[in-house]
Amino acid sequence: MTGHYVNYRKQVSGRELLPEQAFGLFGICSRRPRDLFAAVPPETVQAGVYLCRRGTDVIRIVVAAELPTAEHNALLHLFSAADDRVQYGAKHYELPTADVSTLVNKLFAAYRREGLTMPYTMDDFRKEVAREVLHKLTPEERLRGLSAQEIENYLRRLRRKPKDANANRRKPKR
Repeated sequence: MTGHYVNYRKQVSGRELLPEQAFGLFGICSRRPRDLFAAVPPETVQAGVYLCRRGTDVIRIVVAAELPTAEHNALLHLFSAADDRVQYGAKHYELPTADVSTLVNKLFAAYRREGLTMPYTMDDFRKEVAREVLHKLTPEERLRGLSAQEIENYLRRLRRKPKDANANRRKPKR
């Protein structure tokens, strides 16, 4: 994080480096970062907010699962990995506009529809979006990005008869 900060500071400063006070380092995490806090003892600012000092740098760490359940924390609670906090966030966060991230909208919808126990990963999200969008694409758009060999292999699999699929199965031993 500090490496990125130094690089960013140099890029935006021009010839004269802007003062360190013009920048803030923030780390936001779902749960308490045990290893970091074991290596760099934190100073508590308030519930769920800590300061870690590294040389002259001060990094503010926000632990979403430890933040108080308050309206202004609702968005962070969605990423807290604590069921009660996520439920609070899903009920209390108001989207600022209709154009807010598709991912956040889908996250809200999934929480409201299925609850929190669903094992929903980023890969699941990508597959779900692909299924929703796929039927809207033209055949050319669907095949874009596939090589001729990939298309041929797919067509070959489609043409196989059901008996071919069972041909490679072993018979049970008696």
